[in-house]
Amino acid sequence: MFRIESLRKAEWRVSPAWTAAVWVAISAGFGSAVPASAGECEIPVAAAPALAAQTPDARLRFISQTLRQTARSERRYAVGWSLVYTGLAGGTWLFVPLSSDPRQYVESAFNTGTSLLAALLVVIPPIGVIRDQQRMERLLLQQGTGDVRCTVLAESERLLLHAADSQERARNALAHIGNVAVNVGLGLVLGYGLDRPQGAAVNTSIGIVLGELMIATRPRQALRSLERYRIGNLQPESETLTIPLSVTPLLMRSGYGVAVSSNF
Repeated sequence: MFRIESLRKAEWRVSPAWTAAVWVAISAGFGSAVPASAGECEIPVAAAPALAAQTPDARLRFISQTLRQTARSERRYAVGWSLVYTGLAGGTWLFVPLSSDPRQYVESAFNTGTSLLAALLVVIPPIGVIRDQQRMERLLLQQGTGDVRCTVLAESERLLLHAADSQERARNALAHIGNVAVNVGLGLVLGYGLDRPQGAAVNTSIGIVLGELMIATRPRQALRSLERYRIGNLQPESETLTIPLSVTPLLMRSGYGVAVSSNF
């Protein structure tokens, strides 16, 4: 009994040493793999495998830079078109004293109302993208390591996707159909409801052209960057500072007009 009990005690004394040795061996054999996997985060379903080779820091940096540049472009777009429609709202009253038609004020009042409404509506989509960028800035303050970093990255990818979807919807077939339908509807109200058929024809044509220009000049930065992000190309896109929208008055034989040029 004494011999068996002694062996049990000896076994108890040796066991912790063996346990420590096993842990040392595990650490030596697999310790170098832990840091490599601790920083990895899942990639979106539609992304290429090359994106997985990028670090979470690089991916966050790319998304944050993209949203900052996109917010600046959207802000210039919204301000530019708001000024155009606000100018049209005020400029339409210049025709009242110049016209011999006693009911010209009816058409001018209608044009002012529709132009101010357009100036208000044009800023709504860009505001959504600007808010995405503001949420991104708040997310950057919550950065951590491991699961926290991956959660922040996943939310950042969602914000980039939302901004890109907003810019894509601005160019789809429904946007063009809606532009024509709204302007034709307003023309019918002005032509038949307010008995201004000549003004309705002019306003409808101008409205459709301006609407198509708005669609064509909506920034595409988030949309392009999302495509590059999905294939793992995280090189920053160069940003050129240009005047996004300019309006030049024109004097023609048949009257007056404006030339609108843009660069987004």
